Amino acid sequence: MKPSSLLLVAILSASSLDAAVYVWNDPARETNAYTASKITNATNASPRADLLASSGFGAVRTWNNTGSEWLAGTAADNGLGLSHQGIMNFSDPSLPDVMFSFSGSPGSTSGSNLNNVSFVSAGSTGLRLVPSSASQVAMTLTIDFGHWNGTTFDGSVNSVSAAGFTLTSTGSGRWVTSMPEFTVTFLDASGNVLSTQGRPADWPPNENSQSLYFGYVSPTANISSIQIYMVGNTNALLGLDELGFSVVPEPSAGALLLVGLAGMAAGRRHRRRP
Repeated sequence: MKPSSLLLVAILSASSLDAAVYVWNDPARETNAYTASKITNATNASPRADLLASSGFGAVRTWNNTGSEWLAGTAADNGLGLSHQGIMNFSDPSLPDVMFSFSGSPGSTSGSNLNNVSFVSAGSTGLRLVPSSASQVAMTLTIDFGHWNGTTFDGSVNSVSAAGFTLTSTGSGRWVTSMPEFTVTFLDASGNVLSTQGRPADWPPNENSQSLYFGYVSPTANISSIQIYMVGNTNALLGLDELGFSVVPEPSAGALLLVGLAGMAAGRRHRRRP
């Protein structure tokens, strides 16, 4: 029997019924993140301090409390090896839901729990990303912010004002030799590129466990999705951790009052015209 925190449901797209997708209800979010000394900023990443200071920020830093399926077991158990889809479902209406979708040629264990401190930046667990072949193949992890209603996921709503995460691996063999192509792209709901980020020059600095921080703070609060693209082989193992985002701030009472007064004034001017 599956734990109560997980639901096995079917995700319905506009054209077809996909394979099963697992839902993780209310993962814990922490306000402190990206503090490990082994973390380096990716190229073009927004400052960590700006992301941490943004309204309603919280990061998922614990990935092993979801039961025996999604993010905790093997791909054969968790279903992501078949559907490559998973959803973080938040009951707080002020928070977006988050969908993870693998495409291209991900390994069958992509999306499962990675229980190795050498591949995470906080705690001891993260989300596994690995290509499927000993030869070079392309794969993409897309992280969408939107709304899950229990049957369908709507990625056209609930954009966020800031988002970030870490990717961790070991040595130049995994980071570079086995992964010749790698980019992270932040997108708006129309698919327009907001920021493209990547590995710094001369990365990694040594052969130990090293983490890259990727983050973007949007001046117009319009981050709808993130795409992590890589070309690599089965040795190009990465661990995703500290997925954080900030909600779009609600307008203050004062701002709403000013808008209302401006509307009333405009109405009076309109009525006074001859």
